[in-house]
Amino acid sequence: MRDAPYRRSKGLKGRISRESSSGISREPYVKKYEEPLKNIPQIEKANVKPAGVRAYAAPTRKVDRYDFTKVETLALDQERYLEKVLIHFAELLTALLVSILRLRIQIKWENNDYVSYDVYTHSLVDPSALNVFNIEGVNARGIIFLEFPLCLTIIDRLLGGKGQPVSEDNRLTELEEVIFCRLIQKVLGQFSEAFKEIKEFTVKNEKMECNPQAVQLYSPSEPMAIANFRIRIGDMPGDMKICLPLQFLKPVIPKVKPSELLPRTTVNSKGQKITTNPIILESARIGIVVELGRSDIMFQDLVNIGVGDVVRLNMSIENPLRVKIEGKTKFLGRPGVREKKVALQICKVVQEGDEEFEEQ
Repeated sequence: MRDAPYRRSKGLKGRISRESSSGISREPYVKKYEEPLKNIPQIEKANVKPAGVRAYAAPTRKVDRYDFTKVETLALDQERYLEKVLIHFAELLTALLVSILRLRIQIKWENNDYVSYDVYTHSLVDPSALNVFNIEGVNARGIIFLEFPLCLTIIDRLLGGKGQPVSEDNRLTELEEVIFCRLIQKVLGQFSEAFKEIKEFTVKNEKMECNPQAVQLYSPSEPMAIANFRIRIGDMPGDMKICLPLQFLKPVIPKVKPSELLPRTTVNSKGQKITTNPIILESARIGIVVELGRSDIMFQDLVNIGVGDVVRLNMSIENPLRVKIEGKTKFLGRPGVREKKVALQICKVVQEGDEEFEEQ
């Protein structure tokens, strides 16, 4: 006999009854979950320190993030010396352009930027007057950037005009490029003259481009130093930029040690204290003259002097020689020979204000 189907009873809610043929009712056990979960007691986190074990404390030191897109720069003392060189170059360039263009010229150095080569080329507009130059002897190349209206102003003045960019063409003719490149070569001559105190080199102009993307000299990530100048030629203002690789500037520009920047106090022959703040340059060249003596002779005798003649000087062979720098006696020394070469040994430093060695 089949069992009767399950049905829900009317008297008990939620109870399930089952009727059998014998009439006996069987009710299965039903579990009740009446308590909410929030009332269930929570087990707290154990916070017991084992005996003899120290608690680990996280370091509180703040670690700065390194910016991998940042380009390396020059040292602070090198930056200051480069600033002096660029200001001197601006003065030389002003005198050069005034003598050539016969116009009122104002050139001012503003600042230096340090960016990658890719960032520099993408910051230039098309067209631009770009002249690529080669620094001979150091295997380095650079770029002189000039705004195109300034380039047209210079060319118009060189061709006999009033110095106004009357042309609307974005490109130069072959003749105009030749004229402008000759002027840039003279500008590069003043550039090497400004660096002459720290390093002598020859700069040669290679080519001229108007499209910045056509000038690919270095890898995109190569660090470059950009010298920014503000120029006004007549009534036309503009910008000029000189791009140089850091691999050329770092070994060229000398560094100054911190101890050499400290002021020094010396005492002269009169007992006066003189405070100086010397800056010693490692590769600066200074003209030094060693005076053997003086003599007064007639002009007729000077004209007839020949090889083998003897001129009597007013200096005894036993007296020290004067060593002059920029026409002033700074040291006393004695002549001699070192490693089969004529040499001079410094035996005394002349203090500033010593009347005995004042120039007559």
